[in-house]
Amino acid sequence: MRTLHIPVKSTVPIILTEDIISRLPNKIALVMPVQHIHKRDEVIAQLHRAGKEVVLPQGYHTRHDGQVLGCDQAEGHGIDADAYLCV
Repeated sequence: MRTLHIPVKSTVPIILTEDIISRLPNKIALVMPVQHIHKRDEVIAQLHRAGKEVVLPQGYHTRHDGQVLGCDQAEGHGIDADAYLCV
């Protein structure tokens, strides 16, 4: 059976509050589903402004760095980061 994946873009703004950012360690692996991937750079900019270092895992089954596919979290394993932030 063939599968067709159709990316749908979320229109909800992704705003990380100061409270959220203050709880994060310095080095963060950022992952998100395809619905939010077009806002990835905005999230990275928010984290950089707060002095955080961001790494994007390269997916095995995904098109974009930092993207997770469904509940497959394999993209995040083996990344040198203090925490994972899943949007």
